[in-house]
Amino acid sequence: MGDSIIYKLKSGKPNKFLNFLSGFAGLAIPDAFFRQRLQGLLAQAPKHPDYDYIRKRVDYYIKTNQPFHVSDTNRLTRERSWIYYTGRIGDYTRKMFHTAYFFDQHDVTRWFPKCFRWNFCPGDVYFTPDTPTVVKSRLLTGDNSNSVILKLDKLRHFMFVHDTHSHLNSFSTVVDEKQEMIGGFARIKTLIDEQKEKDPDTLVVDGGDFSMGTLVQTVFETQAAEIRMLGALGCEATTLGNHEFDYRSKGLAKMLETAAESGDTVPELLVCNINWDAMEQQGFSEGQQQIRDAFTEYGVKDYVMVQKGDVRVALLGVFRKDALACAPTCELQFTDPVEAVKKTVAEIKKNEDADIIVCLSHSGTSEDESKSEDEILAKKVPDLDVIVSAHTHTKLDEPIVHGDTYIVSAGEYGKYLGSLSLEQKDDGRWNMKEYKLTPIETDIAENAATQEEINSFMATVDTDYLAQFGFTREQVLAENDVAFDSLEDLYNIHTEHNLGDLIADAYAYAVTNSTDYNGTPVALPISFREHMDVAEAEWNDP
Repeated sequence: MGDSIIYKLKSGKPNKFLNFLSGFAGLAIPDAFFRQRLQGLLAQAPKHPDYDYIRKRVDYYIKTNQPFHVSDTNRLTRERSWIYYTGRIGDYTRKMFHTAYFFDQHDVTRWFPKCFRWNFCPGDVYFTPDTPTVVKSRLLTGDNSNSVILKLDKLRHFMFVHDTHSHLNSFSTVVDEKQEMIGGFARIKTLIDEQKEKDPDTLVVDGGDFSMGTLVQTVFETQAAEIRMLGALGCEATTLGNHEFDYRSKGLAKMLETAAESGDTVPELLVCNINWDAMEQQGFSEGQQQIRDAFTEYGVKDYVMVQKGDVRVALLGVFRKDALACAPTCELQFTDPVEAVKKTVAEIKKNEDADIIVCLSHSGTSEDESKSEDEILAKKVPDLDVIVSAHTHTKLDEPIVHGDTYIVSAGEYGKYLGSLSLEQKDDGRWNMKEYKLTPIETDIAENAATQEEINSFMATVDTDYLAQFGFTREQVLAENDVAFDSLEDLYNIHTEHNLGDLIADAYAYAVTNSTDYNGTPVALPISFREHMDVAEAEWNDP
């Protein structure tokens, strides 16, 4: 019993009592009101900017394209999980089957005369009707043209990743003191495909820092593997993270050009707070001009509109203060992120018929709410419905909620795939109905085509990079019996670590042995507070 209650609470299914209460309240509005509005709405439909898309979606749900005469004989067949009804719309009553199905169909049929006849089959349909019939789902195989879909699922589904840092493949790490293989785009693709079989209108997005973290980063410029693989996942939009600037302006520009020229489907790249005007007034540097040209070729935007079923989603991206502080090679200048998001949201509300506004924010959250950038954003821009929060590698097991804004985050390196389901309220805002982070573990099958594409990119690491030094990816270069501190230790315990010492020494060795080393000491002691003070000054006076 307890498990059943927990399931119902977390399943995303609407609350039955509230659903019924709303349904009964709706009966107070005469059906004649809706029938009077129908002709006017149909006449206005061709003027809608998305009319062609609307027709496309109608054709998807209704495959019948020839006139059909509904039988004059009334029919009522009951099975355990479904009912088959032929008769007048007005004769289908609440007590005939489940009350929930009555309200679901009544939302649609009240727009038409009660004398109209139809074939209707609610419940779990496991067959293809012989004649055109309104159902809630259709079989994935066989000739299902007689299945006319009545879209009863009013939830909208989103899936997200961020901070994957070039982790295209599964990788070994310590989980609960055990060495485990986790992550991998091929497994993430399997989950996304499974969800899209249930809901083809599921939206997939990324929050930035898709690069820099494994050997595939060595072909960042020439292959653009990371952003192309996001496209292969079905990711429709991303934003820039600080690590996209690690190969400096030239490297980022080249990566974007490579991605644009690849011919692959790649995600929209969204950043709303780049201060192009200030840079132009000062005169573009070489690096700034390179990025500007690459942005034009790729098609970088402030925001983009995406149609998902009958819902118009506005997606925007923002690059915030701490991310800039962590990108010392970034030559771009930025406007205040909160003000930029406010301006972009105002533009969306003025010019677009958006049902939901989602912000891809490379900013992050903090336990200290006063320094939690995405929480500050949620409070100051309450029109945002969802903030996909990247940068800080935060794993939010439950969304952070401020007003009607949900902040979600799924950790790092593709260890988890985030998903959420939203249901629209009467006031136009959205309720979170379901939220989960799915661990990407070995029990999830790898999508073969995705893994093959990853393998192809990894092969270029050998041929285009490691071959220069006489190495391969599979070659063991060194072994040791030292127990290094973990990356989590480096993040969470602020002291000197043996792994940190090794990394620092490696950087110092690389710099001091480079051909253009001028003898300047590598070490530059600076406290975190000094680091943030410098970043704040640079932000306010670029």
